Amino acid sequence: MNSDSKIFAEFLRRELPADTSYLDVVYACRRIFCTLDGLPPEIAGLELDKETIASGFADWTKRNQSDDFGQLYSSAYSAAWHRPGDEGHWLQVISSVLTSAALLDFSPPLPFSYVTATPGAAAPSRHVP
Repeated sequence: MNSDSKIFAEFLRRELPADTSYLDVVYACRRIFCTLDGLPPEIAGLELDKETIASGFADWTKRNQSDDFGQLYSSAYSAAWHRPGDEGHWLQVISSVLTSAALLDFSPPLPFSYVTATPGAAAPSRHVP
């Protein structure tokens, strides 16, 4: 785990409530992969590639959830072959962004405990490669 991965994992442990639903965690994971809007500048400035994001969410899940976390929904993201505490699970969730025929709606705020940036405020963003 590189330093950006450690910082991101610590951010999730600190800011993502332990009782967050699977669907909200999936939403946060997919949204962070697609756009950095709404993240604090010190997190948005990290090298948040798919491996770093997946590692952070796997770490959060291992610390906060049981092995059956998301069992009913994970197949919708082609992630049912991996346990939610495995990085592979979250890599599949991220990959589902690229294979999904549905448009993604990133207008709801992230489920973190801090207050997100005001919509329309200048924030770093990126496109899906």
